[in-house]
Amino acid sequence: MSRRSSAFAWGVALVLFSLTWLYAPGDAAVPGVSVKDGQMRQVSGEWAPFDSAVLTTWPGPYELRWQLNLAQDEQALVLRVALRGAAELFCNGQLVLRSGRPGRTAAEEVPGDIDRWVALPPLAAGTHELRLLGSSHHRRVGQVAQSHAGVQPMRLEAVPRQRFARWLVVGLACGGLALAWFYFLRLGQASTDRSRPGQQAQRWSLIALGVVGLLLPLAESARDLWGYAYPWHALRMQIVLASTLFAAWLLPLSLALRWGWPKRPVPWLGAWGLALLLVVAVAVPTAGYDMASWGLHLAGLSAALALTWRARREPNAPVPALLTLLSLAFAWLWLDPAAFLDGLYTVTLALVMILLMLDHAHEQQAQALAVAGQRQALQAQLLRTSMQPHGLMNTLAVLQELIEQRPANASRLVERLADQLTLLRALSQKALVSLREELELVRTQLDLIEMAREMPLPLRVEGPADEVRLPPGVLHTLVENAITHGGVRADAPAFALHVAAGAGNRWHIELRSPRGAGRGGGGGQGQRFVRESLAGAFDADWSFESGPLDGAVWLDQFSIPQR
Repeated sequence: MSRRSSAFAWGVALVLFSLTWLYAPGDAAVPGVSVKDGQMRQVSGEWAPFDSAVLTTWPGPYELRWQLNLAQDEQALVLRVALRGAAELFCNGQLVLRSGRPGRTAAEEVPGDIDRWVALPPLAAGTHELRLLGSSHHRRVGQVAQSHAGVQPMRLEAVPRQRFARWLVVGLACGGLALAWFYFLRLGQASTDRSRPGQQAQRWSLIALGVVGLLLPLAESARDLWGYAYPWHALRMQIVLASTLFAAWLLPLSLALRWGWPKRPVPWLGAWGLALLLVVAVAVPTAGYDMASWGLHLAGLSAALALTWRARREPNAPVPALLTLLSLAFAWLWLDPAAFLDGLYTVTLALVMILLMLDHAHEQQAQALAVAGQRQALQAQLLRTSMQPHGLMNTLAVLQELIEQRPANASRLVERLADQLTLLRALSQKALVSLREELELVRTQLDLIEMAREMPLPLRVEGPADEVRLPPGVLHTLVENAITHGGVRADAPAFALHVAAGAGNRWHIELRSPRGAGRGGGGGQGQRFVRESLAGAFDADWSFESGPLDGAVWLDQFSIPQR
């Protein structure tokens, strides 16, 4: 099984576990316990049936009351009190909860928490009255389309599950999402393929999507996990809505950029963003924040499904896994919008980003293998080039002559030849070498020619040789070209190397060598080796030019990044 298939299998297992955890037996409803006949009134007013739309317009103080009916005695009953205001709750006239302090004016009121959990005293079977005194002066009218107030009875042992259970699954998904986000933030940066248009944009869209994906459950879980004062409720809902909007905008964008779309990104981004803003503008005033979030998730998943379906013929892409995952998420959104909105969108988003992370890592692995193969080929070519038959035969012929005429020189030539072969073997195993190491290899080649022809071959070097890193054999090959094409003569100019730092953190390197009669246009094996070596080390971030400077000097110059 491939890594992507294995990861998807684990993802499906996580989804099934999430569903089992959420929908397993353990409903908060208590058999034989019910709350009925909700009524409300402004203080000293007439009682009327509970209506959340009307309650939204009341700053307070107001009163709410319910009948709590028990079929049997209850010793450990807990109430979840949901009210967007300050409240005091009484059970049969006994104060059981104070959340803030209701008041006739905003100055008198102390804001309470959005949700509270309170343990009721032991109650006998029968009917009991719950009465709540509240006010909501610190919430602007119309700030939340549908306000509500309510009480939900449950047994003490059900509280942890109702309050925390689903966030355990979401927390696990957040861990996977954070891992994928960190990968694209740090590890993906160094290995991004510049040859694919839009991949940097895709990487940054995934980084932004990860930030939004982590912010969304943080804002959503605030109500259940730690609570907050009710004036902050509208801000929390706005953060959730904004995060949902950006998630719906970024998810299709990331998938589109994965496959090189769109060709004109700015109009596409603008049009998609305006469509989502239109959903918000219509849904929030008419249906509230939850319906607006539902519409945004629906739009984002629909667009992501359409783009993934369009890419079904893309090679080496995790399209089947993405299609299955997005289809499950779409169905989940339809069947249980509340569960999907309350944190479980993060599960889907985490699996999508993990799939894209594994897909990116798979591509990088394939590229690394290709680069490793190219490097091995270059190493072999370097050794073959440095041990060409004519060069080696010339050296051996000179060696035979020296043995007969000057045995001492012959011994030094053999030692220097051994030094050259040792350096070649050591440097050919490295991806990059310092210019100082490369110059040592060049010097061995010039020493061999000096001893064979009994003529000095100076090499002048200007610039920071210890700081430059380049592929092995590049300068050695260029010097060998000059020697092979007859440029080394008693009256020829000396070899000269000039290194300088340029703009944009780059090195500019010039090698001037004697031009031989056999040196022409410069498309031979040596220059092909130089170009392939630079491409293997620096992708497209290099330049190389070679040609005659005048009738006596040949100029090789290249530019590489500083590393």
